[in-house]
Amino acid sequence: MQHKQFVADEGQYDDRGLVKNAVISAWFEAAGKIYLDECHTQGDKACLSQAWQQQSLQFDYLHACQPHPSVELELSVIELGKCSCTLGCRFYQADKLLAVGSSVMVLVSKLDGAVGMIPVATREVLKGEMLGFLRIARS
Repeated sequence: MQHKQFVADEGQYDDRGLVKNAVISAWFEAAGKIYLDECHTQGDKACLSQAWQQQSLQFDYLHACQPHPSVELELSVIELGKCSCTLGCRFYQADKLLAVGSSVMVLVSKLDGAVGMIPVATREVLKGEMLGFLRIARS
């Protein structure tokens, strides 16, 4: 599981002065790619020819995101397939749950964009991440 903190910049607010929902989903996508890249390179050093690509995104916005304080993101792998994985996330602000979401990510070739199998070494790292998250969620 990974934790990240975000603070909205000028231009990321709506007319009411709240952080735009699109900004929250962009934070999730960016953090998810970084998180999976770290897991991928940890598992398979010869992975420079592949990149993670978001295939779908689902969000439930529960509360408006205020400009301050910062927003905390919890992120982890929640499902693992042969060619894809699903990331789950929760956004908090001052201990209040703002949004929950999930995203299906696939591993694609940087050369031709073809979807590829997740390498065995990377799968093992992702399995460890998923199991760690499930253990924490159940405690």
